[in-house]
Amino acid sequence: MQIVTAANDNKDYPELVKQCVSSAEALGYDISVYDLGGLGYGNNTFAQQNRSPILACWQKPFVMLDALEKVAPNELVVWFDADLQIKKKIDEIDDKSYDIGLVVRGGFKLETFKQNDFSQKFNTGTLFLYNNAKSISFLQEWISTFPKSLSHKGVRRSLWKHGDQRYLNDMFRTYYSVTAYNNIIGTQLIGAPIQYKNSTIKLFGSVKYNNYDENSMDKASIVHFKGGALRETWIKDNA
Repeated sequence: MQIVTAANDNKDYPELVKQCVSSAEALGYDISVYDLGGLGYGNNTFAQQNRSPILACWQKPFVMLDALEKVAPNELVVWFDADLQIKKKIDEIDDKSYDIGLVVRGGFKLETFKQNDFSQKFNTGTLFLYNNAKSISFLQEWISTFPKSLSHKGVRRSLWKHGDQRYLNDMFRTYYSVTAYNNIIGTQLIGAPIQYKNSTIKLFGSVKYNNYDENSMDKASIVHFKGGALRETWIKDNA
C-alpha cells in the first residue's frame, strides 16, 4: 500500500501536510508528498510543470496517475487530502476485491439518496485505487470531464465549486439512469460493490474513512480537518 498526498504553500497547508505525513508514518505507512508549488519538499514534478493557476484540488487525478506509474502492478494507492490524518491502521482496505474504492458521505444506505441529489455523495478526500488498467481509465475519464480552463478566472464559480469532487460525482450521475439507480445503487450497502462500466467500485463509509464530524471522530480511522472552525481549532491545539 502506498499513500500519496499533495499540497502547495497556500494558507495553512504546509503545516497540515506535515501532520498528515507524520500520522501515516507513525503507523508504519509509506507516504509520498507531491509539491504543487512552494511547499519546498516532496515530488516537485507538478510544481515544475507550472500548471498554475490550476486549482490545487484538480491536480488530484493527475497525481494519482503519476503515483500508479510508480508502484507495482495491482498495488493499492491511497489518496489523502493534505488536511487528513490517519488515526488507526487501515490494512483491511487492501483486500483485492475491487478496482476503485470510494467514500460515501455519512455512511448511510445509498437507498436514502435521491438521484437529483447525487452530486456530492462521494467524498474524494480519500480514494483507494489498485494499479490496473481500470483505475487508470477511470482517472483519465475523470480528468476528461474537467473544464478546459481550471483557473478561478477561467471557470465560473458554479463550475469550480466543490472542485474535482463535483466532476467525479457527475460521472456516476450521468452513467446511472434513474431506473439503474433504483435497481442497482439503491439496493447496495456500504461495503458492497457496485459496477461503473467495467470497473468494480467498493463503497466505504465516511464515519470511518473520511470523518469530518468532530462529534464522532473517535470512531474514525481517518479524520478530515476541513475548513472553518474545526481546522482553526486543530491548528490552535497543535501550534
